Amino acid sequence: LKTISMKKYLIILIAAVSLALYSCTEKVDIAKEKDAIIAVIEKETEAYINKNFAAFASSHVQNESNMRLTAEKHGFNMKTGWKETAEVMQKMFEDSPEPWTSKSIKTNHRIKVYDNCAWAVHDESWIDEKGHVFMKNIGVRFLEKARGEWKIVYVSYVNTSSYEEITAETIEIVEAE
Repeated sequence: LKTISMKKYLIILIAAVSLALYSCTEKVDIAKEKDAIIAVIEKETEAYINKNFAAFASSHVQNESNMRLTAEKHGFNMKTGWKETAEVMQKMFEDSPEPWTSKSIKTNHRIKVYDNCAWAVHDESWIDEKGHVFMKNIGVRFLEKARGEWKIVYVSYVNTSSYEEITAETIEIVEAE
């Protein structure tokens, strides 16, 4: 009889401690984290459009884990480590410093948030000053949370429109916002 009551007390004690520990842990607001992730991705894109290397760099993890992979019908390009990515991007911005007149619209965000990292996929349309879509991509980002801020570790794009035949009938016109 005493063994059964000790087991009950032990189970109750374990359940109470577990409940206390669970209720004391910080709850992650997934919607808030997703919004922050989208904001970092948009900040990086705006920096890219405006040829602002400092803003572009501030969106990224700046170590050897940083990677950039792009692919299209006629080939691919891969940069490994922040040093290589930074050199290429900074040179590109310096060689052509004028901001782009086109804009990027990202839709259909699919984001999975883990403890200190996240995986994000989106569709992207690049639109010229006349409102024509001239390129479509599927973008992928892997992000890490460092000191409370999301930073991009991995960027990948597949230029899906490079696989399409462009004709007058396939040009999409998007209303300017």
